[in-house]
Amino acid sequence: MSTKIDILICSYNEAPHIPGLLESLRQQTVAPESFRVIFVDNASNDDTRRVVQENAHGLDLEYFYEGRPGKNWACNAGYRIARTPYVAHIDADARADRRWLENILRVIREQQQDLFGGPYFPYYISDKPAWYLDRYNSETKGDAPRYLQDNEYLHGTNMVWRRSVVEQLGGFDVKIGITGRGFARGDETNLMIRARREIPNFKVFYDPAIVVYHLTREQYFSLWYWARCQFAQGMHDPAVWNTTIRKRSRYLRLAQFFVSASVVGAKGAKALVRRNREKYPYWENYWYERMLPEIYRLGGIWELLNQRSGQ
Repeated sequence: MSTKIDILICSYNEAPHIPGLLESLRQQTVAPESFRVIFVDNASNDDTRRVVQENAHGLDLEYFYEGRPGKNWACNAGYRIARTPYVAHIDADARADRRWLENILRVIREQQQDLFGGPYFPYYISDKPAWYLDRYNSETKGDAPRYLQDNEYLHGTNMVWRRSVVEQLGGFDVKIGITGRGFARGDETNLMIRARREIPNFKVFYDPAIVVYHLTREQYFSLWYWARCQFAQGMHDPAVWNTTIRKRSRYLRLAQFFVSASVVGAKGAKALVRRNREKYPYWENYWYERMLPEIYRLGGIWELLNQRSGQ
Protein backbone atom coordinates (compact mmCIF):
# COMPACT_ATOMS: atom_id res chain seq x y z
CA MET A 1 0.00 0.00 0.00
CA SER A 2 1.38 3.43 -0.94
CA THR A 3 2.11 6.01 1.73
CA LYS A 4 0.28 9.34 1.63
CA ILE A 5 1.01 12.51 3.58
CA ASP A 6 -0.58 15.89 4.30
CA ILE A 7 1.57 18.99 3.81
CA LEU A 8 0.71 21.90 6.10
CA ILE A 9 1.42 25.47 4.97
CA CYS A 10 0.55 28.29 7.39
CA SER A 11 0.72 31.71 5.78
CA TYR A 12 0.38 35.38 6.67
CA ASN A 13 0.62 37.88 3.80
CA GLU A 14 2.88 35.72 1.67
CA ALA A 15 1.08 36.22 -1.68
CA PRO A 16 4.27 37.05 -3.67
CA HIS A 17 6.04 33.86 -2.53
CA ILE A 18 3.20 31.32 -2.72
CA PRO A 19 3.54 30.57 -6.47
CA GLY A 20 7.17 29.51 -6.02
CA LEU A 21 6.32 27.18 -3.14
CA LEU A 22 3.41 25.53 -4.91
CA GLU A 23 5.46 25.11 -8.07
CA SER A 24 8.16 23.36 -6.02
CA LEU A 25 5.49 20.95 -4.76
CA ARG A 26 4.28 20.28 -8.32
CA GLN A 27 7.88 19.42 -9.24
CA GLN A 28 8.22 16.69 -6.59
CA THR A 29 9.51 13.32 -7.73
CA VAL A 30 6.59 11.45 -6.11
CA ALA A 31 3.17 10.90 -7.66
CA PRO A 32 0.74 13.82 -7.12
CA GLU A 33 -1.77 11.48 -5.49
CA SER A 34 0.73 10.64 -2.71
CA PHE A 35 0.24 13.98 -0.95
CA ARG A 36 -2.35 16.62 -0.17
CA VAL A 37 -1.67 20.28 0.57
CA ILE A 38 -3.46 21.97 3.48
CA PHE A 39 -3.08 25.73 3.07
CA VAL A 40 -4.10 27.73 6.15
CA ASP A 41 -4.42 31.46 5.54
CA ASN A 42 -3.75 33.07 8.93
CA ALA A 43 -5.73 36.32 8.78
CA SER A 44 -3.87 37.65 5.72
CA ASN A 45 -4.93 41.00 4.30
CA ASP A 46 -3.20 40.65 0.94
CA ASP A 47 -4.19 38.58 -2.12
CA THR A 48 -3.29 35.24 -0.54
CA ARG A 49 -6.60 33.51 -1.28
CA ARG A 50 -6.66 34.55 -4.95
CA VAL A 51 -3.00 33.62 -5.45
CA VAL A 52 -3.55 30.18 -3.89
CA GLN A 53 -6.55 29.53 -6.08
CA GLU A 54 -4.71 30.62 -9.23
CA ASN A 55 -1.70 28.42 -8.46
CA ALA A 56 -3.36 25.27 -7.10
CA HIS A 57 -3.55 23.50 -10.47
CA GLY A 58 -2.07 20.02 -10.45
CA LEU A 59 -2.25 19.80 -6.67
CA ASP A 60 -4.73 18.23 -4.28
CA LEU A 61 -5.04 21.43 -2.23
CA GLU A 62 -7.49 22.47 0.48
CA TYR A 63 -7.63 26.15 1.47
CA PHE A 64 -8.75 27.16 4.96
CA TYR A 65 -9.02 30.63 6.49
CA GLU A 66 -8.08 31.01 10.17
CA GLY A 67 -9.08 34.47 11.37
CA ARG A 68 -7.36 34.34 14.74
CA PRO A 69 -3.86 35.85 14.29
CA GLY A 70 -0.97 33.66 15.34
CA LYS A 71 0.84 30.84 13.59
CA ASN A 72 -0.07 28.31 16.25
CA TRP A 73 -3.78 29.00 15.69
CA ALA A 74 -3.14 28.21 12.03
CA CYS A 75 -1.17 25.05 12.83
CA ASN A 76 -3.95 23.74 15.06
CA ALA A 77 -6.53 24.51 12.36
CA GLY A 78 -4.44 22.50 9.91
CA TYR A 79 -4.27 19.50 12.23
CA ARG A 80 -8.06 19.51 12.55
CA ILE A 81 -8.23 19.08 8.78
CA ALA A 82 -5.34 16.60 8.47
CA ARG A 83 -6.17 12.96 7.85
CA THR A 84 -2.84 11.21 7.26
CA PRO A 85 -0.72 9.68 10.06
CA TYR A 86 2.06 12.22 9.41
CA VAL A 87 1.95 15.96 8.67
CA ALA A 88 4.84 17.73 6.94
CA HIS A 89 5.41 21.44 7.67
CA ILE A 90 6.87 23.95 5.24
CA ASP A 91 6.76 27.76 5.31
CA ALA A 92 4.90 29.72 2.66
CA ASP A 93 8.12 31.55 1.71
CA ALA A 94 10.11 28.32 1.32
CA ARG A 95 10.70 26.03 -1.63
CA ALA A 96 10.99 22.27 -1.41
CA ASP A 97 13.85 20.35 -2.97
CA ARG A 98 12.52 18.07 -5.73
CA ARG A 99 13.16 14.97 -3.62
CA TRP A 100 11.80 16.49 -0.38
CA LEU A 101 8.66 14.34 -0.29
CA GLU A 102 10.42 11.29 -1.70
CA ASN A 103 12.80 11.32 1.24
CA ILE A 104 10.08 12.12 3.78
CA LEU A 105 8.00 9.15 2.60
CA ARG A 106 11.10 6.93 2.72
CA VAL A 107 11.69 7.77 6.39
CA ILE A 108 8.03 7.14 7.20
CA ARG A 109 8.08 3.73 5.52
CA GLU A 110 11.40 2.63 7.00
CA GLN A 111 11.44 4.13 10.49
CA GLN A 112 8.07 5.43 11.73
CA GLN A 113 9.61 8.31 13.71
CA ASP A 114 7.54 10.53 16.03
CA LEU A 115 9.18 13.67 14.66
CA PHE A 116 11.80 14.14 11.97
CA GLY A 117 13.08 16.70 9.53
CA GLY A 118 16.12 18.04 7.74
CA PRO A 119 18.18 21.11 6.93
CA TYR A 120 17.21 24.34 5.26
CA PHE A 121 19.35 26.59 3.12
CA PRO A 122 18.81 30.12 1.81
CA TYR A 123 17.56 31.37 -1.50
CA TYR A 124 17.62 35.01 -2.58
CA ILE A 125 15.42 37.24 -4.69
CA SER A 126 17.63 40.31 -4.26
CA ASP A 127 21.37 40.92 -4.11
CA LYS A 128 22.87 40.33 -0.69
CA PRO A 129 25.51 42.59 0.88
CA ALA A 130 29.08 41.32 0.97
CA TRP A 131 29.02 40.74 4.73
CA TYR A 132 25.92 38.55 4.76
CA LEU A 133 26.80 34.85 4.94
CA ASP A 134 24.56 32.02 3.74
CA ARG A 135 24.80 30.36 7.14
CA TYR A 136 22.93 33.28 8.71
CA ASN A 137 19.75 31.87 7.13
CA SER A 138 20.42 28.15 7.15
CA GLU A 139 20.48 25.29 9.60
CA THR A 140 22.03 21.87 9.30
CA LYS A 141 22.81 19.15 11.82
CA GLY A 142 25.51 17.48 9.75
CA ASP A 143 25.82 15.22 6.72
CA ALA A 144 24.65 11.95 8.30
CA PRO A 145 21.20 10.84 9.53
CA ARG A 146 21.02 10.72 13.31
CA TYR A 147 18.88 11.29 16.39
CA LEU A 148 19.14 14.77 17.85
CA GLN A 149 20.41 15.41 21.36
CA ASP A 150 17.99 16.82 23.94
CA ASN A 151 19.42 20.31 23.42
CA GLU A 152 18.94 20.20 19.63
CA TYR A 153 15.79 21.21 17.78
CA LEU A 154 14.40 21.10 14.27
CA HIS A 155 13.32 24.24 12.48
CA GLY A 156 9.61 24.71 11.82
CA THR A 157 10.02 25.18 8.09
CA ASN A 158 11.14 21.59 7.60
CA MET A 159 9.67 19.15 10.09
CA VAL A 160 7.31 16.17 9.97
CA TRP A 161 5.18 15.26 13.00
CA ARG A 162 3.29 12.08 13.69
CA ARG A 163 -0.21 13.52 13.89
CA SER A 164 -1.21 11.43 16.93
CA VAL A 165 1.71 12.91 18.91
CA VAL A 166 0.57 16.48 18.26
CA GLU A 167 -2.97 15.53 19.22
CA GLN A 168 -1.74 13.79 22.38
CA LEU A 169 0.03 17.01 23.41
CA GLY A 170 -3.10 19.09 22.83
CA GLY A 171 -1.69 20.85 19.77
CA PHE A 172 0.49 23.94 19.51
CA ASP A 173 0.35 26.47 22.35
CA VAL A 174 -1.52 29.51 20.99
CA LYS A 175 -0.15 31.78 23.74
CA ILE A 176 3.32 31.75 22.19
CA GLY A 177 4.96 31.91 18.79
CA ILE A 178 4.87 34.32 15.89
CA THR A 179 1.89 36.53 15.12
CA GLY A 180 1.76 38.38 11.82
CA ARG A 181 5.17 39.87 11.07
CA GLY A 182 6.21 39.79 14.71
CA PHE A 183 9.73 39.03 15.85
CA ALA A 184 9.26 36.28 18.46
CA ARG A 185 9.41 32.65 17.36
CA GLY A 186 9.39 29.36 19.22
CA ASP A 187 6.23 27.67 17.93
CA GLU A 188 7.80 24.30 17.14
CA THR A 189 10.47 24.45 19.84
CA ASN A 190 7.87 24.60 22.59
CA LEU A 191 6.05 21.56 21.22
CA MET A 192 9.31 19.59 21.06
CA ILE A 193 10.12 20.56 24.65
CA ARG A 194 6.69 19.38 25.80
CA ALA A 195 6.98 16.13 23.85
CA ARG A 196 10.36 15.33 25.41
CA ARG A 197 8.98 16.02 28.89
CA GLU A 198 5.64 14.28 28.55
CA ILE A 199 6.10 11.35 26.15
CA PRO A 200 8.38 8.48 27.19
CA ASN A 201 11.07 7.58 24.65
CA PHE A 202 10.19 10.50 22.38
CA LYS A 203 13.02 11.14 19.92
CA VAL A 204 13.72 13.59 17.13
CA PHE A 205 15.34 12.27 13.97
CA TYR A 206 17.37 14.25 11.44
CA ASP A 207 17.91 13.25 7.81
CA PRO A 208 20.09 15.56 5.68
CA ALA A 209 18.38 14.41 2.49
CA ILE A 210 15.13 16.17 3.50
CA VAL A 211 15.96 19.64 2.16
CA VAL A 212 14.08 22.92 1.80
CA TYR A 213 15.21 26.38 0.75
CA HIS A 214 14.07 29.39 2.75
CA LEU A 215 13.65 32.93 1.49
CA THR A 216 16.24 35.43 2.68
CA ARG A 217 14.24 38.64 2.93
CA GLU A 218 15.86 42.03 2.37
CA GLN A 219 15.16 42.93 6.00
CA TYR A 220 17.58 40.15 7.01
CA PHE A 221 20.36 42.40 5.73
CA SER A 222 19.55 44.94 8.45
CA LEU A 223 21.32 44.58 11.79
CA TRP A 224 18.62 46.73 13.35
CA TYR A 225 16.10 44.08 12.31
CA TRP A 226 18.17 41.35 13.96
CA ALA A 227 18.68 43.40 17.11
CA ARG A 228 14.91 43.76 17.49
CA CYS A 229 14.42 40.05 16.77
CA GLN A 230 16.91 38.97 19.39
CA PHE A 231 15.62 41.35 22.03
CA ALA A 232 12.04 40.17 21.41
CA GLN A 233 13.11 36.51 21.45
CA GLY A 234 14.92 37.01 24.72
CA MET A 235 11.71 38.39 26.20
CA HIS A 236 9.61 35.59 24.70
CA ASP A 237 11.73 32.52 25.45
CA PRO A 238 10.83 32.01 29.14
CA ALA A 239 7.33 31.12 27.89
CA VAL A 240 8.70 28.93 25.09
CA TRP A 241 10.93 26.99 27.48
CA ASN A 242 8.45 27.02 30.39
CA THR A 243 11.23 28.50 32.51
CA THR A 244 10.72 28.92 36.23
CA ILE A 245 11.64 32.47 37.17
CA ARG A 246 14.18 32.81 39.93
CA LYS A 247 13.05 35.56 42.29
CA ARG A 248 15.45 38.46 42.64
CA SER A 249 15.01 42.06 43.63
CA ARG A 250 14.12 44.64 41.02
CA TYR A 251 17.30 46.53 41.84
CA LEU A 252 19.42 43.48 41.09
CA ARG A 253 17.58 42.97 37.79
CA LEU A 254 18.18 46.62 36.90
CA ALA A 255 21.85 46.18 37.66
CA GLN A 256 21.97 43.09 35.44
CA PHE A 257 20.25 45.02 32.66
CA PHE A 258 22.69 47.92 32.75
CA VAL A 259 25.71 45.61 32.95
CA SER A 260 24.47 43.73 29.90
CA ALA A 261 23.75 46.98 28.08
CA SER A 262 27.33 48.08 28.82
CA VAL A 263 28.64 44.82 27.35
CA VAL A 264 26.62 45.45 24.19
CA GLY A 265 28.08 48.94 23.92
CA ALA A 266 31.63 47.73 24.47
CA LYS A 267 31.33 44.98 21.90
CA GLY A 268 29.81 47.43 19.46
CA ALA A 269 32.87 49.65 19.77
CA LYS A 270 35.19 46.65 19.38
CA ALA A 271 33.45 45.73 16.12
CA LEU A 272 34.85 48.91 14.60
CA VAL A 273 38.38 49.06 16.02
CA ARG A 274 39.69 45.82 17.58
CA ARG A 275 37.91 42.84 16.05
CA ASN A 276 39.73 39.86 14.53
CA ARG A 277 39.50 40.89 10.88
CA GLU A 278 40.41 37.43 9.61
CA LYS A 279 37.51 35.86 11.49
CA TYR A 280 35.19 38.85 11.04
CA PRO A 281 36.10 40.51 7.72
CA TYR A 282 33.30 43.06 8.09
CA TRP A 283 32.24 44.79 11.26
CA GLU A 284 28.72 43.55 10.54
CA ASN A 285 29.92 39.95 10.93
CA TYR A 286 31.27 40.72 14.39
CA TRP A 287 28.10 42.58 15.29
CA TYR A 288 25.90 39.71 14.10
CA GLU A 289 27.85 36.89 15.70
CA ARG A 290 29.04 38.47 18.95
CA MET A 291 26.56 41.20 19.84
CA LEU A 292 23.24 39.55 19.02
CA PRO A 293 23.62 36.94 21.81
CA GLU A 294 24.14 39.80 24.26
CA ILE A 295 21.05 41.60 22.96
CA TYR A 296 19.09 38.36 23.36
CA ARG A 297 20.24 38.19 26.99
CA LEU A 298 19.25 41.83 27.44
CA GLY A 299 15.73 41.01 26.27
CA GLY A 300 15.47 38.19 28.79
CA ILE A 301 16.49 40.46 31.65
CA TRP A 302 14.02 43.11 30.49
CA GLU A 303 11.23 40.55 30.55
CA LEU A 304 12.16 39.56 34.11
CA LEU A 305 12.06 43.23 35.08
CA ASN A 306 8.59 43.57 33.61
CA GLN A 307 7.37 40.47 35.41
CA ARG A 308 8.74 41.72 38.71
CA SER A 309 6.98 45.05 38.14
CA GLY A 310 3.68 43.25 37.62
CA GLN A 311 3.88 41.32 40.88
